[in-house]
Parts: sequence; C-alpha cells; structure tokens
Amino acid sequence: MASATIRIIGFIIGIFLITLAVSMLLPMATLLYYGDQAELRPFIWASALTFLAGTLLVLRGRPEQVHLRPRDMYMLTVSSWVIVAVFAALPFLFTQHISYTDAFFESMSGITATGSTVLSGLDGMSPGILIWRSLLHWLGGIGFIGMAVAILPMLRIGGMRLFQTESSDRSER
Repeated sequence: MASATIRIIGFIIGIFLITLAVSMLLPMATLLYYGDQAELRPFIWASALTFLAGTLLVLRGRPEQVHLRPRDMYMLTVSSWVIVAVFAALPFLFTQHISYTDAFFESMSGITATGSTVLSGLDGMSPGILIWRSLLHWLGGIGFIGMAVAILPMLRIGGMRLFQTESSDRSER
C-alpha cells in the first residue's frame, strides 16, 4: 500500500476521531446537568485522548494526489470501524471499571448498531454512560456513514464507493 494511501486513510480516520471526541461533549453536558461530577473526569480524559489521536492523524495532512482504489476503500472501512471502536471504548473502560475487552465489545456493539451489551444493571447506570451508549448507536447507525459521504467528496474521493462497501445491496445504480 502506497504511503499516500496510508496518509489519506489516516487523515479520514483522524476526522472520525475528532468527531468522536466532540461527540463526548454531549455525555459531559448530561453529567453536568444531573450534577454527577464523579464520572465527568473520565469522559474528559477519554475525549482528550481521542481528540489528540485524531489531531495527530489529521496534522500529517492529506496528500495532494488522492486516488483510492476499491481495495483501499475496504481498508478504510474496516480500519475506521476498528479504530473508532477502540477509542469509543475509553469512557466505558474509565467509568465502568470493566475489562478492555468488554469495553471494546460494548463500543463495537454501538458502532455497528447491533444492540448487544455486556453491561448489567442499565437502569441504575449514570446518565452519561446511557447517553454515550445511545450516541454510539446513532453514530454507528447512520452518523459515520453520512459523515463519510459528506466528507469524501470534499477530498475528491467518491463517497459512493464507501457506501458500496457498507451496503449489502448488490443492485445496479
């Protein structure tokens, strides 16, 4: 895989991570509203780490000549799902004190919008975690795909190719 291809994939994933970090502001606002100061700090750390990683990937810049082949789009799709789930697991890891495997499962469940959970006692959880779980399902359901289709044309990359890698529809246009 060419260096320019890896750089553009990193650039796009960086944009996704920055969006994820900004999305963590909603659970933080919810925690402030309900006066739950104990779980605010873990969300701040998770958001800061995610924003830092995204910024580092974006700062590497995007190459001027961008040409992603279908196999590169598959690589972008798979790597963005995995990397976003890795960082989306941080609030679960920091607030629920569960293993990273369970936190990753919970975040991947949200990003893929499957709805599975390893957490018990959802009725008694903090509003921040409940909003975060809901937000992950929303982002995974349509948010990242819609964002990718909106961002990729600005980078002069066909957003339709990403949609084709995400879709199970095999009909003609």
